[in-house]
Amino acid sequence: MVLKLDIIGRTGKLGSAIAEAIELDADFTESMPADVIIDVSLPGAFEIRDAPLIVGSTGHSNDNFEKMKLMAKSYPVLYAPNFSFGMNLLRSLALSVQQNVQAKVDVTEIHHEQKKDTPSGTAIHLANLLNAVAINAYRRPNAAGEHRIYFSWGDEELEIRHKSHSRKPYADGALRAAKWIITQKPGFYGVEQLCKI
Repeated sequence: MVLKLDIIGRTGKLGSAIAEAIELDADFTESMPADVIIDVSLPGAFEIRDAPLIVGSTGHSNDNFEKMKLMAKSYPVLYAPNFSFGMNLLRSLALSVQQNVQAKVDVTEIHHEQKKDTPSGTAIHLANLLNAVAINAYRRPNAAGEHRIYFSWGDEELEIRHKSHSRKPYADGALRAAKWIITQKPGFYGVEQLCKI
């Protein structure tokens, strides 16, 4: 079955990468009406949709999350601040570290200079998840995305780092999410349920 996708925010950096990935994958096509909607637009453009929805943009207001949860009563809705498998593996590793040591946690993120939100939604998600004391955000030309988590305790420090060299891991992850969401019942899902790490 070929999945019909609609990309909201298609002209942005991530939307363009997803569109390119669709062209290279015979399992997908861009067509309306869509089987799955992928929203990687700005939070201010968010609307309730009439199909399974994947939200990959960050910086959403509480009002937007309430809209997502309302929509999730009728359709499966996935909120994924980061589609990369490696990034979500980092999240799982960090939680494992935190379960084994009492440590101070800092998060650092590096993205391209045109990124709209600072710090990134992924950095905020990680910081909240790990009760981090600080988030350091940097903007550099052509940086696709890098996140580092520092754990420090006593005279020791541990660093976990994930770096993307292009937007391909995010685009591939979005398509993996589309295949997954179409099989789910109505409900509000997080990236941890998608990745099952």
